[in-house]
Amino acid sequence: MIIGIRMATGTVECLWIQKDGGLRYRGLVHYPRPGRTPAGEAITTFGLIRFRRFSLSQAPLAMAYASELERGAGDDTL
Repeated sequence: MIIGIRMATGTVECLWIQKDGGLRYRGLVHYPRPGRTPAGEAITTFGLIRFRRFSLSQAPLAMAYASELERGAGDDTL
């Protein structure tokens, strides 16, 4: 999963990376173009900034990171 801040709205968002490479966002699935990475798509397609990628086993860390972003922690980093 990828957790980050959507540049256009300032909201914390989550993208789920599927086994087939698709990125699930709010019930819709986006498939990256050939040669693009999930991180690249997070930036160009979804407009995420200050994002991090987590494995499913790191869900507690992902939730903690999302909470930090919502509180505005680390606003000086990109």
